[in-house]
Amino acid sequence: MKNRSAISLLLAANAISGFAQGVSLISIPWYFVRIMDMEDVYGALFTAITLSTLAWSLYAGTLIDRFSRKAIFQWINVAGLIGIGTVTGLTMVSPDLLPLWVGIAFGITIFIFNIHFPSIYAFMQEVVPREHYTKYNSIMEVLHQSVSASAGILTALVLPDPLGGSSFRDWLPFHLEPWTMTQVFALDAATYLAAFVLVSAIRYTPLIRRAEQKESIWLRFRNGLSFLKKNPLLFYFGMASYSLFMVVLVETFLLLSIYVDQHLGSGPTIYGLSKIGYSFGALFAGILTARLLGSWARVDSVLLLLFVITLALLSVGVTELPWWFIVFNYILGVCNAGVRIIRNTYIFEHVPNDYIGRTNSIFNSMNILLRSGLIAIFSIGYFSTQGHVAEAYIWCAVFLTAFMVPTFFLRKRLRKLKIIEPQRVSTT
Repeated sequence: MKNRSAISLLLAANAISGFAQGVSLISIPWYFVRIMDMEDVYGALFTAITLSTLAWSLYAGTLIDRFSRKAIFQWINVAGLIGIGTVTGLTMVSPDLLPLWVGIAFGITIFIFNIHFPSIYAFMQEVVPREHYTKYNSIMEVLHQSVSASAGILTALVLPDPLGGSSFRDWLPFHLEPWTMTQVFALDAATYLAAFVLVSAIRYTPLIRRAEQKESIWLRFRNGLSFLKKNPLLFYFGMASYSLFMVVLVETFLLLSIYVDQHLGSGPTIYGLSKIGYSFGALFAGILTARLLGSWARVDSVLLLLFVITLALLSVGVTELPWWFIVFNYILGVCNAGVRIIRNTYIFEHVPNDYIGRTNSIFNSMNILLRSGLIAIFSIGYFSTQGHVAEAYIWCAVFLTAFMVPTFFLRKRLRKLKIIEPQRVSTT
């Protein structure tokens, strides 16, 4: 198969940078919530960063459809190396401003995410044969979640707990000092460098010749929006399937640490096990999604997974069981990864490569708007006191239901949806 080596290097680069990013993104909420006791500050920071990425996300889509995806990946890793590397140095020079530096690192990582994942999906569509879309989407998910699980294990081992909660370090036969945020960010910066080297080595033959785009950024964006206006069912399916991803981001970066700390009264062990459970659930989905759901229509598979996670969200909203919360995060990992694999395959099959960057960016921008609303609501002090965070999980279930019910009634039309890809020319 053509481009096998290029795909392997791309997946390896994504996995390496994803490991350290995972450690950072697990450590940052814990730092604000458990170490600094700054839940409200973190909620406001998360809301502000999320909203500030809206314009950037739309702009990123036009860049992805205009320029070489390989070059974009190279610049992403250069930006990560410089940005996180600078923050690492600042944490050593001015440790008294550590909350500020941690917040900046969080913002840099979120901005990179908003171009990283749309870029990798566009690149995969460009270099992977159509008949292998599901296979390589699954492989990418397996690798991503394998490194996420590894990041969760490492983070659970090295996270400090000023309140003296139990830690994975207590189980080790040797002494391991907790890591500082400086060490976490230094690892992150180093992996951006490693990923840049791998991406630079990629050589590939495009399987799709993209039309040359000389229009202005604004016109390219309007053309992408026009494509979705002409295909409203595709837009709706994209939004419905993205609804779970919105909930996952809110749960991962805002609710999880508060739920463990305030509702369960637990320490880094339960926090780390929850992250590991999520990663192993997603790993399971990456391996078996195509096999278990392959005989189902993609839309029906998404509906099934949304229904399962809605019930799971309701269950943690009315219980106070650490072991069940770990199981819940496993289920969340299964459902989110399964929906993501199916959604990506469906979009690959229906959206031309000329429009894939802008299409995903529009979905992502709508995701940002709705997610910002959830974050703003759940950042209210009410949800971080007296165990009220459990109610946020119930409201997340209601949010998913609002997307799931219309999708159920549109499922027959979505199954039949066929879109001809304009200006798609095979070079194989």
